[in-house]
Amino acid sequence: MNTDTEAVVDASAIVAAVVPEKHSEWVSGRLRRYGYFHVLDLTYYEVSNSILNKVSKKELTGSKASASFSEALKAMALYETHSFQEIISDSLHLASSLGITAYDCAYLLLARKFGLSFLTLDTKLAKRLAGSSYLELLDYPK
Repeated sequence: MNTDTEAVVDASAIVAAVVPEKHSEWVSGRLRRYGYFHVLDLTYYEVSNSILNKVSKKELTGSKASASFSEALKAMALYETHSFQEIISDSLHLASSLGITAYDCAYLLLARKFGLSFLTLDTKLAKRLAGSSYLELLDYPK
């Protein structure tokens, strides 16, 4: 693995790449910078929920949501997908010790396992990780 050209990426970044929003340009630049990505199998669920949430908030029409999801699926098909099962035990332990969600911990642990950055738009997560060694894994808009 090449830590300069690979990253773990979460749903927030993937959605911003396919649906215009505040940090879409930032994400596009990061996607070009890294070039190869790792996701968790749960990322597919998170992306679909995120896009559906934009429909319910009337930020996207049904047809735009469908097109965006198709675009996200095409991109994720090129990413290396890891099973949540690979890190679930450690994820639950870390979540309880840091007071954050198990799925956020899953991405963090995957990034740590391979020595990669974790590309996310989750600035709230960054605030929660302040003072933790896990903060250094995050690549997020500052």
